[in-house]
Amino acid sequence: MTNIGISLGAVLAGWAVEVGTHHAHQLLVIGNAVAFAASAAIVFRLRPVKPEPAVRGSRWIALRDRPYLALTVLDGIMAIQFKLLTVAVPLWLITADHG
Repeated sequence: MTNIGISLGAVLAGWAVEVGTHHAHQLLVIGNAVAFAASAAIVFRLRPVKPEPAVRGSRWIALRDRPYLALTVLDGIMAIQFKLLTVAVPLWLITADHG
């Protein structure tokens, strides 16, 4: 869902930059506010979850789980794409010569 949301947001932001009007940018901000309000409405409908008691033992046991460590490293590497899409591409778009 995160990838879909970021992809749709990037497409809409690209449209607003291409159109380049004040109205297009306002529409983008209003759409973002509506998306936040919809997310808040969904979160408020969730049932509370009771906290679980802390497990006794060493917290370092996860370092022995090699598949978990491999997945964590791969996830960290793949998370770089979010910074490229949310920071690098918008900066490139606003500084690129469109002429």
